[in-house]
Order: sequence, then structure tokens, then C-alpha cells
Amino acid sequence: MASKRSILSLLRDHIGRASQMIQQPSDAHWLRVGLAAASINDLGTDFRDTYLSLGGLYLAAARAGIDPAPHFAEIGEISSHEKGLQNYSTCDFLVRFHQSAFFASSVRPKLKSLQRPM
Repeated sequence: MASKRSILSLLRDHIGRASQMIQQPSDAHWLRVGLAAASINDLGTDFRDTYLSLGGLYLAAARAGIDPAPHFAEIGEISSHEKGLQNYSTCDFLVRFHQSAFFASSVRPKLKSLQRPM
């Protein structure tokens, strides 16, 4: 039987797989699949790895023309509200992802390069 850690790692890896599947606006379900995997993972792996995975998911959605913010908020609201080791709940982590220092330094600059001139 797989260990808890290996199952949690697989869930985190599934976020990356979902990111790869997002190619167009109609692929929003893959964004939600990735967020569901993050929710089930419940910050059970290193939160820094979770930031990286979610950053990739956010950017993949934005590249495909999907606004990821409402999806992060919706899945976050139905996620665990119990605070873990880093004093974050999965709910807080997802709902406030766009307010994190990680987002400001690693995601927002890449979003700006995606914006097309009108």
C-alpha cells in the first residue's frame, strides 16, 4: 500500500498534470480538477511546492483565457478551514493565493506579459 506521503505527492503532481491539460477557455474543468487535488492534498506536502504547483495552474488558466480567481475562491471555500503547520488552512491558502508574496513575485509578473495590447 502506498504511504500517505506518496499519495499526497501524487495529488500535488496531479495539479501539474491539470495545468498541462488547460489549453483553451473550455478547459476550465481542468482548472477545477487541479484545485480539487490541492484541496484534497490539504497542504499535506511542503507548502512551497504547493505554491509552485498552484502558480503553474493559475498561469495555465490565464494563458487559456480563463479567469482563475473565482475558481480558486470557490474551491477554497469548500476546502478545509482547519489551520495546519504553517498556520494556514487550505481554504485561506486558495482564497488568498492571489494576495500571497509568492503570487506577487512569481505569478503577477508573468501575468503582465500575457496581457495583449488593445
